[in-house]
Formats: sequence, structure tokens, C-alpha cells
Amino acid sequence: METSGEWLEKALVELSKKMETGLSLGLDLDREIISGESCFFGSLIKDFHYLLQNIIGLEAGKSVTEEYLRRRGHTDLSSGNAAIAPSKLQAYVKPPSGESSVAGTKKPSKTPNEASGSSYQAGPKKTGNHENRVLNDGSDPRDTHKGNQGNSKKKKSGKVVSLAEAAKGSIVFQQGKPCSCQARRHRLVSNCLSCGKIVCEQEGEGPCSFCGALVLREGSTYAGLEGTFTPLSDAEAAAEAYAKRLVDFDRNAAARTTVIDDQSDYYEFENNSWLSKEEKELLKKKQEEIEEAERLKRSKVVVTFDLVGRKVLLNEDEVSELESESRILLRPPDEREVNRIKPNPNLRVQPVFINPVPVKKPSSKQPSKSPASGLRLEITGRIAAVVSCTMATKGNTGELKTRSSVSIFIVIGLCCFFYVLGAWQRSGFGKGDRIASEITKQTDCGVLFNLNYETHHGIDDSDSPAKEFNPCDDRYIDYTPCQDQARAMTFPRESMMYRERHCPPEEEKLQCLVPAPKGYATPFPWPKSRDYVPFANAPYKSLTVEKAVQNWIQYEGNVFRFPGGGTQFPEGADAYINQLASVIPIDNGMVRTVLDTGCGVASLGAYLFKKNVLTMSFAPRDSHEAQVQFALERGVPAVIGVLGTIKMPYPSRAFDMAHCSRCLIPWGANDGIYMMEVDRVLRPGGYWVLSGPPINWRNDYKRWNRPKEEVEEEQQKIEEIAELLCWEKMQEMGEIAVWRKRANYDSCSQQDTKPTACESRYADDVWYKKMEACVTPYPETSEPNEVAGGEWKPFPERLNAAPSRISSASVPGVSVETYQDDVRLWKKHVHAYKRINNIIDSGRYRNIMDMNAGLGSFAAVIESPKLWVMNVMPTIADKDTLGIIYERGLIGIYHDWCEGFSTYPRTYDLIHANGIFSLYKNKCNAEDILLEMDRILRPEGSVIIRDEADEVIKVKKIVGGMRWNTRMVDHEDGPLISEKILFAVKRYWVAGENNTASMG
Repeated sequence: METSGEWLEKALVELSKKMETGLSLGLDLDREIISGESCFFGSLIKDFHYLLQNIIGLEAGKSVTEEYLRRRGHTDLSSGNAAIAPSKLQAYVKPPSGESSVAGTKKPSKTPNEASGSSYQAGPKKTGNHENRVLNDGSDPRDTHKGNQGNSKKKKSGKVVSLAEAAKGSIVFQQGKPCSCQARRHRLVSNCLSCGKIVCEQEGEGPCSFCGALVLREGSTYAGLEGTFTPLSDAEAAAEAYAKRLVDFDRNAAARTTVIDDQSDYYEFENNSWLSKEEKELLKKKQEEIEEAERLKRSKVVVTFDLVGRKVLLNEDEVSELESESRILLRPPDEREVNRIKPNPNLRVQPVFINPVPVKKPSSKQPSKSPASGLRLEITGRIAAVVSCTMATKGNTGELKTRSSVSIFIVIGLCCFFYVLGAWQRSGFGKGDRIASEITKQTDCGVLFNLNYETHHGIDDSDSPAKEFNPCDDRYIDYTPCQDQARAMTFPRESMMYRERHCPPEEEKLQCLVPAPKGYATPFPWPKSRDYVPFANAPYKSLTVEKAVQNWIQYEGNVFRFPGGGTQFPEGADAYINQLASVIPIDNGMVRTVLDTGCGVASLGAYLFKKNVLTMSFAPRDSHEAQVQFALERGVPAVIGVLGTIKMPYPSRAFDMAHCSRCLIPWGANDGIYMMEVDRVLRPGGYWVLSGPPINWRNDYKRWNRPKEEVEEEQQKIEEIAELLCWEKMQEMGEIAVWRKRANYDSCSQQDTKPTACESRYADDVWYKKMEACVTPYPETSEPNEVAGGEWKPFPERLNAAPSRISSASVPGVSVETYQDDVRLWKKHVHAYKRINNIIDSGRYRNIMDMNAGLGSFAAVIESPKLWVMNVMPTIADKDTLGIIYERGLIGIYHDWCEGFSTYPRTYDLIHANGIFSLYKNKCNAEDILLEMDRILRPEGSVIIRDEADEVIKVKKIVGGMRWNTRMVDHEDGPLISEKILFAVKRYWVAGENNTASMG
């Protein structure tokens, strides 16, 4: 006898033919469910409820249901149907296996008519109904038509889902119900653009179950919206393209940041265990040939007499011009090429350069094919003569016959004429010299011969040789005396004490010259140096790997590239600064000096130069290797420093803005002592910017992988300390919060809780002084709206205006008149400097240091976007005027020159020392100061020393053994002034060279 299950199978097949759907004799129903042997749903009524509601449909299967229940012996049909709730859903057909399920993939969507056409005819037709349309989205009307042709063994376009597969939970049977699978079990519809919820096909298109916003898939025709969407605006289209570009950038980050170090693979062969002995010898020979070629290239010297421009030009490759009698300072490489006289290609006589080495004398019988030693003349487009060793021309004997002998004789005659003219002028028999001689004879003063100025000052070093300083070992290439890593590890780690300054004792100081690394190159000119740094100058790649996805630094060939990104500004520093400028007046010159704590590679300071803002950046010398060195190589002000237990080496009320971007400083710890130190150096009315954790902790604590309670407490402490300091919270934008310091103390008089005021009224006494958990008092004001310490002036107006510290007589011995006299005096001094070194403000020198800054007038006179000056205030100076320097819109730092400066070697292009050796006389050894100057000076960098004659002569003798070329000149007011000036240039040499110290 036919069982109820067999009957049901035949009934379903017949029903499928009537309904003209994809169901056929190949219907893949679970035999256990059909036969009634399964207990999958626990009861008979649940079995039929599932079949009717999700496979067949109530109306279409009503007669089949009643007959099947009767055959199974269930007589109470009315109760059984009553237990089955009506359903709007129909049979779910799986889409073809080749159909993509990747989110964001565009698929052709059906119109409401197409959706209704593919529905079961027996079911309710609701073409506008969202649920019906989504359920039929996987099938195609053409597939349905094909399913009606042929027998059941034909390949069907869609696969009917079995109940066993449906039990896995990945099949959608009724849409519109909340689902928490996060599109892991069901296919993705889209993300809610309001709350971000991930919506799957179980929930379907429509209002978001969390916030109620409308969620649609791409290309959706939900509720008849097809063709009703407004086209995207240009801004929206650009934003969508930018978002896709960011996704692609993140996807390819690993492949893009792969470092292939070809240079190290090639040159590091000595310790390479994979090379044989013969291969090592071959590579060593190849390297020696390359070095020899470079040496020969540097030794080539060409002197050009420009008879039209009346100039003598010395064109050299990698050779210092200090050996020229007319000039002692090196021209930049780009200027060398400009000054070099280019040959005229139309002329037949072209320059020929030969090495100035002696050659063998050819025999008289055979004419020489190579030029011999002697005078060498070459003709170019301009009338010029190039003198090397030989008079020769390029070409063979036949070419000589075609040359114009008249042109050659004219040039020879002009050369001889100017040679004789120059010799006659230097001989003292010119007309002007005869007049001067007659006047001298008529005066009462006698002419003193063999006058030696130095012997009249008690110094005669003619017989005593200069002490030669040898190069240090190569391991000291990046030596920082007071931040030495080995010494730092001997100090406690609490409160970052081990990262503070710990200078060596006198017996451990190095008495040698710190070498430059092999291949060291002059940094690129600004602004190119902001984006590129030669790899050889700081050969450390750890940051390229550690910060690869944060756009800090990238290694490209033989240079590092700095894209301008950062941990908190992945879209670039420009976009981040513009966001700050919407709250802080950066664009109008009111904010000029900025303190960047934990600066990284100082990209913020680098891009603030566009806004004419000077940033003092500092970071410790820690696991982020050479980050401050990278900043200085880029041409950005930076020092090695840390917020630990010692006060920062800056005066009170110095900075217009302070900034911290993920600087990892525990601002809320130690009773807010670090925020109190920031309050000390901030001007009244100044701004403090904190970006990164814990700001916006509610949304980001999971991304930071930190407990919610921890970051909530951290921000709460910062808010409480800021309120205690009477800071006003201006705005919180995402992960950026901006506070502003009050303009005067009266603004905080109504505050309930008041902080402890510091006992010391002199807040600028900071050198090696411990931080205190107290607040630096405001300067006194007479009006409620008066800004304590003086009104802010925009830059550059504040550069030469009298600072409020002077006009209020806060600095003893400095008045407005003395300040104006100082400005005029330094204008005259700088003008005299430029007569000797006329490229001071040309951009050749980017990083400049003034070792004894005074009122900062030297920096003010040469102020230019091409350079910046680190104004150093010696801690033993008679007057502390560093606060005045900051009020002028300049930057500086306190320092004792008996110790090492907080910077890496080779970080300054020009050092100016005014009276520094007289100031430290009998305080510390002049050799130690000069060795420190040599350490921080770049190869081919310049030094200007202005001091008393005795000190200058002593310094000149010391640097005679330090590979410096020097020239001493008189004061600009004449030789009778005891103050003298020493100009010097550091020679180019690197580690491993067997050079001896250069004398004088």
C-alpha cells in the first residue's frame, strides 16, 4: 500500500508542474521529513508549518495539506490549520553557484514587474512588496521558462533548498526579522549609513532595525525607487572615489612597503657567508675602483678667466673653495653649475679637461699625441680662457689647420694684457697706490714693518704646533654625549628618568672628532628636504617597517621619503592642520610658536612652515630610532627631550600653542604635573591640542584594545586637571580636543577649587630643576579684559616690535632704547658677515644655531622662510632674555655649553658664536666647546666666531687641528677694535678615511 510520504512526494511534483516553478521530479526534499520519520521540529504540526510556510505556501497547498494530514491519521484538521500562521513568503530558490556574494559587487536588479513575474502564481502577488521581491531576487524569469522544458533530469537554473540545508541557518525564509549574524551566515545587503549596523538578507532592505534609517543595496529598486535617485554631486563622487582608493591602499599596504635593500646586499660583502673568497676579492676590487674614480673626480680643478664679466671662476667637483685666495666659502652645488661657463656648441674649439699630473716628455722624433705641461687655452662661446696645465686643443692635426689663427692670437693677447694689468696693480705702482704712498710719507706716523698684532696681545704661537684631533671610532658616528643609550640604562625607569639628560664626567668626555657615515651627502635644499632625506645620512630603516601603514617614512632607493602622514593624520598633515585652523587662529599669524611634544619625525612642524609657524619639536632617543635626527635632516627644528622629572628647558609664557598627538605622555598622572608644566610654558590665551587616546574613547576604545573603564577614567582625569588649571575647552572633534588657557587670573577668580601656586616667582629658572605640582602665577593685570603678559601681536609685526617684557621693564638692564640699538647693531654685523659669506640667507644654510643669542637680533635680521635659527641662551648669561626671543616670534632653548647639546651629530649648517669663549673663560675647556661644535656641524658647514682678539687667536690655533679651514678678519669698524671675527668651514670627511687633521 502507498505510504503517506510517497503520496506526498507525488502530490508535490504534480503541484510544482501546475505552479510552473523550478520544482520538478528532481525535487531534493529530505526523505526523512517527507516520510514523517524525522523529529527535526519536534511535532507533526511543526513539520507541516515549516513545509507550508517556507516551501509550498498556504493557499497553494491547502488541499494537499488536508489529504496528507488525513492519511497520517490526524483528524482534527481545523486545529492543525489554525496552528499554522498565514505567511507571505514563498519557496526560496538558491541563486546559481557562480553568482558573486562579495559585498559591494554591482548586480543587475529586477524591476517590480520582473519580480512579480517570477513569483508563484498561486501565491499573493504584491509587486510593491519588498519581501516578495527580495526572495525572488535570486531567480530569473528566463530560468523559469527553461525549467518548464524537458524532463526533470535537465540541468536547472536554480536549486531548491532542502529542509536539512535550511536547518543550518544560512538560508533566508522570512525577511524583515532582526539577525545578528553580521553577514557571516546570510549574504550582505549593506551597512547602515547612519549607525553602521551590518544588514544581511535575513533583515533585508528597508528601515534599519537599530536606528530606523533606510538601508538599500547598491542598485536597489526598493519601494519603486528605481530611477528616482538623485545623481551624486561632485563632492560625493569624489568622496566615494577617495574611499575606494583608501580601501585599495590598505589592501596593498604589505606589498607596497616591502623593503628591498639592494645597496646593503651589494656592499656588505665582507661578513657575507654566502660569498666565496674569490667573489669577496672581486667585489672588494670593484669597490676600490669606484672609490678611486670618485677621488679622481673630486681632484679635478678648472680655473676659468671670464674676460667679459671680469671674473675668475673656480669650478670644482667636491673640492672646497677655501684653497682659493679670493674666496674661503663654498658655493652651493647648484650655483657652481650656474657660474660655470658653458661651451658654445657652434664653435669648433671645445674645452678639453685633463688631469693635472706630470706626463713623460715625448721624444723629439715623434710628435706627442697628448698635451704636455704648460699653459692651456680653450675657447668657449664667451671670450674666456681655461687654464689647466697645457695649451692644447681637441682634435687631430687636420682640424688644427682649419682653426682661425686670428681668434687664438686675440685671446692670447687679451690673456697676457690682463695678466700684466693684474701684476701691475698688485705691485703697488698704480696711480691710487702712488697717491696713498705720498700721503703716508707726509704724515708724522712712521711705517712699522713686520708688525705682528698677535704678539702685542701676549700670545705668540708661531713656534708651538697645533694639537691634532684624531677621528673617533666608527661606533661614535651618532654619538649623543648626554643621551648615551648605555649610560641611560643605569638610571631608574620611573617617570622616564633614564631618558633625561645624563652627561658624562670630565674624564669620560671624548677628545676626538665624530666622523660622518660613509656616503654622507649634503641635505636637499628646502622645501625638497621636507620630503626627502639621503639614506646615507641616517641609515636606519626600523621606522619604515614599524610605521609603514601610518605614512611616517618610506625607503625608496637611496633616499627616505616622508609622505607627510602620521598616526593621527593618515590623510596628511595639511588636512590635519586645516582641521586645527578651524578652531585655532593659525592662518592670520596670531599663532607663531608651537611646542610639539613627542613629535615623531616632526611632520606637523614641517608642514606648519606653510603657515609661517615655527615649531619646537622634541622626542626622546628611544626605540623609535633616529626620529629627531630625521626631523633635523628634513630641516625642521627639533631636540632630544622628554617629559620626565625635570622642567622643560624653555621660559614661561613662551609658546602660542602646545600639541600632543599620541605622544604617550600620562597627562593625568602625578596629580597633573605634566599639564601644569605645559601651563607654565603656554602664553596666557594659548592653546593646548590633544589628539588620540583617550579622546573620543566611547567610540574608539575597542579599536585601541583598551578597557573601557581605563580610558574613561583617563579622560576624566584630564578634564578635571584642565578645569583646575582654568582652561576653557574650546571643542572636541573626533579624536581631537582643544583647550585654551585663560587670558588672566581674573578669569579664574570665581573658581571654586584653586590649584596650589608655585612658591618661586621666577618661573624661568628651569635648568636641571625638578617639576613641581603647582601652577605658575599669571603676570599682574590692571583691567579685567587685559591679557596677562601683553597683548598678542601677529607675525611678522611682533618680530621687530618692542616685546612686552621690555616695555614693562621685566628684564633688568634692558630698555626699549637698548633693544632698538641692538637691532641696528646686528643689522650692521650681518651686513659685514655677508661681505665674506654672501650666501648666509640664500638657502644654502637651513639649520642655523646662535650659541649666545642675546635679544635674538641676529636671528631677526636673517629671518627667512628658507632658514630657521635655534637661539641658545647660556645658563650662565648675565641677562636671561630667552623670553624676549619668544615674544619676537622666534624659538630657542636654555643650555650650558660645558655639556653636550641635546641633538644628534651633523644637524646644523651654520653656527654663530658671539662672545661664547669669553663668557665661558675659566668655566670650562675651550677645546670641549669646539669639539661639541664640530660634532653638531655638518661636513662643509660654516662657523662664525665673534669674540675678543685673544680668544679668537686661541680658538684659531685649536681648530687648526680639527680639519677646519679658517680666516680671521677685523671688526667691521676697523682694525683698532679689539673684537675680531673668525670664519671657518668644516672639511668634508667620513668614517674610514685615513686623513690627517688639516692645519689652519
